[in-house]
Amino acid sequence: MYYIAKNPKNAEVYQKMIKICKYFFVKNPILVISNLHYYQNGWGTRKNDGWNSIDMNRISAKLWITDRLPVYRQHVSNNSLVSSIIPKIYQCDAKYLILCDQVISLNELIFLCSSAEALDFKRVTVKNGTVLAFEKFFEQLPQIKVIYYTFSTPSNNTTKNTFKDTWKISHLSNSFHFYLFNIPQNFDIDIFYSYMKYCLFFGFNNDSHILSRHIKYFLEKQKC
Repeated sequence: MYYIAKNPKNAEVYQKMIKICKYFFVKNPILVISNLHYYQNGWGTRKNDGWNSIDMNRISAKLWITDRLPVYRQHVSNNSLVSSIIPKIYQCDAKYLILCDQVISLNELIFLCSSAEALDFKRVTVKNGTVLAFEKFFEQLPQIKVIYYTFSTPSNNTTKNTFKDTWKISHLSNSFHFYLFNIPQNFDIDIFYSYMKYCLFFGFNNDSHILSRHIKYFLEKQKC
């Protein structure tokens, strides 16, 4: 009984277990929530078609996230919001993660993205002692199908070889959508086109001249 209580197969099984017997919750208290979000200076979750705030300091049970984890850091200078709650998460099965202006470790990234299929990362820094290179970031995420990525200004995880090395990652060709925003100046347009043949890809840049050149180049190639 103790082993079963400590090692539930999945969130659905755990919920059935605690309905049958309170022992399982007492031995392994977990709150199963589909959507944990941070927005307007506080944590919250969806319940009965509405949003309920959560005081993390008053929750002793662990959290099991089953669907979404959006973190919007509006009007808050704290770039470790996500890191601060990871000790409170039992399991993250979220399929969709949105992180904005956060600094996380590589281990935290792997933990949060173990079941993720779609990512929206805006100015997120991943560290493994030092800042993790852009291409190394995607090596860790073979199951991702949809990627939105906004670079920092200036970019802190790219070099002149970044995009060449990124497109060598074989599983990126399995991504259905790959969007890059605020693309750095060292973006390689030739490599960009070769990858376009395998993936639905849209690139945007704050520099309208660079963006126009990318679009013109791609359209000309399509005519060939």
